Amino acid sequence: MIISWFTQPPDEFSSYYQYDTVTKNFTRIRLELGRQSQSGNTDDTFVGFKTERYVGFSSADYSTRKSNLGHWSVNEAGELCYDGVALPTGRPAADDNVYDCTDPSSFVHSGNPVTTTPSLPPGIEPKHLALLANETFGGTHDVRTRLTGSDATEDELSSALKDAVCTVLEVDDFAKITDAEILAKLTSQIDSIRLDAVVSKASNLDEALTAAGKATDLISEQIGEGVLVPNRELQTAFGSLQDSIAKAQSAENADAVRAALVEIGDAQQAVAAAIDTIDVAQRGNVAREFTAAQEALTEVQQQAIEWRAAETAYEKLATADNVDDYEKEIFEGTEEIA
Repeated sequence: MIISWFTQPPDEFSSYYQYDTVTKNFTRIRLELGRQSQSGNTDDTFVGFKTERYVGFSSADYSTRKSNLGHWSVNEAGELCYDGVALPTGRPAADDNVYDCTDPSSFVHSGNPVTTTPSLPPGIEPKHLALLANETFGGTHDVRTRLTGSDATEDELSSALKDAVCTVLEVDDFAKITDAEILAKLTSQIDSIRLDAVVSKASNLDEALTAAGKATDLISEQIGEGVLVPNRELQTAFGSLQDSIAKAQSAENADAVRAALVEIGDAQQAVAAAIDTIDVAQRGNVAREFTAAQEALTEVQQQAIEWRAAETAYEKLATADNVDDYEKEIFEGTEEIA
């Protein structure tokens, strides 16, 4: 799922943020002119992309000073936490504080509050910034692309943004760009983003299935060597489990994978139930060996959940009928962007 928001510095243009909750891709478009960092260096306006970023929103004003970084962490679910409590990761509300980081032990960024009434350079709208942000997604390394120096005029910043939009759309005249062209490009970009995300999750799922296959093959070898002695019920259930894993690995489309994953879950339950029917003397040995396979199968189901989520996360954006619907989807949960 892709979410977007604006933050508002005092008396300046807003910053645009875009975050992919599936891949953790993160883009910030800073439009603040006249900015000067604490070190005394002036800061450019830019489009900045991070391959992986952890993001959370809160109305609370948490300290991000270096001396306070011990309070910050990222949990196993990839959620940014303060004192072990995960910050909300849905969509920010107006005036929320945004906290984001790559490594909370070294730096946590907290910028200006979220706004639903962003101040933007002349002629620039959220749809244009979404085009630029989408174009960065799917990269393999962090990138910062300069727009202007901090001493640029508002018109110079506007021109730089318009030129960047024209480059993305492969057109020469910004004034002639239609919403139909913008929508076609936005949905095309989303198709590419979705494909990258699904391929990545499918690769993780395939690795988990391979590990599960190896674990069940080991049990099969022990059965063949007489180390484990199953009854007919367990042998049937275990055979079905191996067959369903093989089906998932050889599936040629998403529907076939989904069907095989259901079979894996059913077969896994059948094996667990069948263990209770075998000879008591063998039951402990079989249960012990099946524990390793259970761990591998649990990872399969977890990766399957993430794979399914990646399949559906971008559907509304990819099928948006107009630019307004597209913008509503990425900003949903906040008030309508003015």
